[in-house]
Amino acid sequence: MKLCVCDLDGVLADNTARFARAEQERQAFLQEMDIDPEDADKTPAKLIEKEATNLYWRTVFSPELVPLDTLIEGAIDAMAQLSLKGYEVVILTSRPESMREATMRWLFDQGKWNAKAIIMKAPAFQYVKTVIWKAGMIQTLAALYIADDLIVIDDEQVNIDELHKHGFEDSLKLRCYTSLQEAIEA
Repeated sequence: MKLCVCDLDGVLADNTARFARAEQERQAFLQEMDIDPEDADKTPAKLIEKEATNLYWRTVFSPELVPLDTLIEGAIDAMAQLSLKGYEVVILTSRPESMREATMRWLFDQGKWNAKAIIMKAPAFQYVKTVIWKAGMIQTLAALYIADDLIVIDDEQVNIDELHKHGFEDSLKLRCYTSLQEAIEA
């Protein structure tokens, strides 16, 4: 079977505005927490920075901000071309399950997708590094779908490198790309 596992952010969705909003929130928090030098030992800067980082990630993963994402040009057509070539397409994203409804609404609002499923990062994997989680999920999906031809599209080269580290059966034709355009032109 022919299977395509496609990342969401950076491949189908441009999340730049959502991440920019998170950075604005982080910076506003840091400015608000401006520490008087006399109070520096009462409120350690490291704790404030840690809370600012936590705020950043809470904002990035806020379902209310998903509408800030924009569709990457040509994404829907490229997904349709993969389907026409006989690939079952699965979207794999490290977005947490708490973003599922907002993400599904966003996908629906963008147009017709030829995706068999969308796999999101379950709460049990929250603290598992994304590169490890994605490599494991791709191996699991390849086995589940009994794939003999696998295309992986992920804009993060580190995720592709991790996938190659763990290997696949010799009988599986594996090709990895960092964009939909690259996959379509191959």
